[in-house]
Amino acid sequence: MDAGWVKTFDEYYYGTKASVSSANVQLIYHSVLSELLHDKRRKFTFSETAYFWRWWKEQRPITRATFRTLVQEGRVEFAGGGWVQNDEATVNYLQIIDQFTWGLRKLNDTLGPCGKPKAAWHIDSYGHTREQASLLAQMGFDGLFIGRVDYKEREAMIEEDRMEFMWRGSDVLGKMSDIMTHSLFNLYNAPEGFCFDFLCSDEPIIDDPDNKVYNAEKRVNDFVLQIERQAKYYEHDNIMVTMGGDFTYQSAANWFMNMDKLINHVNTHPANMSDVNVFYSTPSCYLKAIYLYGRRDKAMYTEKGDYVPYGSDATTYWTGFYSSRPSVKYLARIAHQFLQVVKQLTVIARMGDSYELHLLRHAVSLVLHHDAITGTSQQYVANDFVRILSEAVDACSKKVSNLLSYLTPTWGNTRRSKNSQQFVVCHQLNISQCRFIETQETIILLLYNPSSVKTYHYVRLPAVALHYSIRDFNDEDVEYQLVPLPTAVINIPGRSSAAIQELYFEAENIPPLGYTAFYITPVRDQLEENSYKKKSSQPSLEPEQEVVPYISNEYLRVSVNKETGLLESIQHVDGMTVQVSQNYYYYGQGQGAQSGAYSFRPDKERPTPVTERVTFQTVRGTLVKEIRQRFNDWITQIIRLYRGEEFLDIEWIIGPVPIGTDLGKEVVTVFTTNISNNGQFYTDSNGRQMMKRTCWNDSAGQQQKKSVQSCYYPVSSRICIHSLNTSVEMCVLPDRTQGGTSYNEGEIELMVHRRLLTDDGFGLEESLNEEAYGVGLVVRGKHRIHLGNFKQESWYLDS
Repeated sequence: MDAGWVKTFDEYYYGTKASVSSANVQLIYHSVLSELLHDKRRKFTFSETAYFWRWWKEQRPITRATFRTLVQEGRVEFAGGGWVQNDEATVNYLQIIDQFTWGLRKLNDTLGPCGKPKAAWHIDSYGHTREQASLLAQMGFDGLFIGRVDYKEREAMIEEDRMEFMWRGSDVLGKMSDIMTHSLFNLYNAPEGFCFDFLCSDEPIIDDPDNKVYNAEKRVNDFVLQIERQAKYYEHDNIMVTMGGDFTYQSAANWFMNMDKLINHVNTHPANMSDVNVFYSTPSCYLKAIYLYGRRDKAMYTEKGDYVPYGSDATTYWTGFYSSRPSVKYLARIAHQFLQVVKQLTVIARMGDSYELHLLRHAVSLVLHHDAITGTSQQYVANDFVRILSEAVDACSKKVSNLLSYLTPTWGNTRRSKNSQQFVVCHQLNISQCRFIETQETIILLLYNPSSVKTYHYVRLPAVALHYSIRDFNDEDVEYQLVPLPTAVINIPGRSSAAIQELYFEAENIPPLGYTAFYITPVRDQLEENSYKKKSSQPSLEPEQEVVPYISNEYLRVSVNKETGLLESIQHVDGMTVQVSQNYYYYGQGQGAQSGAYSFRPDKERPTPVTERVTFQTVRGTLVKEIRQRFNDWITQIIRLYRGEEFLDIEWIIGPVPIGTDLGKEVVTVFTTNISNNGQFYTDSNGRQMMKRTCWNDSAGQQQKKSVQSCYYPVSSRICIHSLNTSVEMCVLPDRTQGGTSYNEGEIELMVHRRLLTDDGFGLEESLNEEAYGVGLVVRGKHRIHLGNFKQESWYLDS
């Protein structure tokens, strides 16, 4: 039961907008519960907890008691039990842990130990990752059921008798990360011809032999033939037959009435024709059966890789959703980080869970659904996910203010009474806007560190004054720098700030699970300004703006080509130099199969550059140095170095992506280096362990290159290449999940934005043409570049 796709979560639950979809989740619960009471042989399995919790809150005590009894009898079972069935490709491992924690906690609170799922159920995500398998193994599930596997891999599974296998989720954890995995034979649908739902058109089973439309014997024979075909691919006598589909069982009577007949007639089938025995079961019962009576002494294939990307046929790879709706992906990540802060402050203040925290847990987990964070829901549904998330964040921002008021002293170390001072959380700093900072004469800036180690952080705030006084908690002056905002930032659609510059300073020694404070005063008055200039010992605060083709700090020197203005090289202080050019390109849409929210179907293997030459400008200061590049009317970026840092940031603004006379563009950034990576590169698995990748297939002793769309992988935290000769490595870290590859030697390619007028035909029936404020979506994002020396063992450790 999708937690939002062509209808919103609430619309699916209550069954509204029936003209769009007849799905009605509350009806499924009531219908199934009623039918289970008619016959003790009947069983049923649910998955997502979010819908269950919504239904459970509305039920009377007697209904709840009946449901609990069915759970205790093993006739109702939950598989998976996460808040949603999360996407696997585009989420971080911490997000996975949180959404399972929230879902399983609700099951435990309502159903007790008997409600604990024993089987993991991830049958509708678009590919399967190794880290997800590792986490599920560590959660203690008996086994994992998966559905969508690349069509070539599925063929190999069938040929090699490995539809069931042991998946080792981590080389470091070893057997602790092993989970028995079952690849479903028929995805998660009923056998062909045996869907007994009003959403289906299959014939019912008529078992009255005196009736002219009697068909039971023919239907049973058809069913047995399908079971026997399926049985060939599993090395034991227990066969799992799924009987359901998306939002089925709104009329559970249709299903159970026909399944009862099917069970009765198959089990009384003439012995010389069949030895099939059919009965109601559940995923956990199936796992128990194969452990006890199944493979026993038979060796099981061990998988150490993963199952991304997912291809449904030779021309269709579901790799576009790695980058679809980039703003939603960023919001989901930032909101999850904010959730960690709220949880920590709640514990530190000893306040206990609150309604606001419940809202945020629900919202952050809901948006991890495999049609939400993936960007594969309809636009108005995506807007609803954003609404739910934004309202929860706003509610918790007020809660955070109360918690901080309780926890913090006033300036001067005198504790105020609870709620006597209010804090504002600035959630629009991604567009360099914070109305509170811009309108206050004096502010106390509180920086909270949610990590477990002491850290430091470069602060960037919108600034409206020409000079500032910044003092830390020791009442000492803090060095700062004012940097003018680029025109592209000032003109971001929806931005209403008067600030035309940003205030930079470095916050040092922020304690773990703690905060540090700064007293910031704008100096606006002329007398104040002159007095401040006289007593200030700081260097010039006005950055130099020049057309100089390089910037440098203590560790790195970054150069651009004088003629083209494009990035040319990165040199480390230890002598390591990487020749690297960087540009933006786009894939167009051809006349054949076309891209959509799910799939990436480029018109050609090589994308088209947006330009061959850029204009640039250099900004130099004591803390920050920048090279500002303008590629065209809709792409600009800043290459930025911070004092004392061994990385460089590339901050880009893309959009509105022009459509013109074509059918859309899929925009990528490509880093072309002199690193000889021999076709190998590495991407993370859910932000944790690293996976080795290649765009080459070994076939009949010959190497064949994959298509570019089949060699795209999800990049949640980093994509890296390294030289086999010199051990030089380069990694690019995105601020949200993106699709990435190293399709050509020495390249790193990341897809940053997609705007399409086409639909790929997987049920969405809508193009991926996002707009905001009346124009095509403008996205601001960041890539962080790291250079280093490759160490073989580091790529295989969980990090």
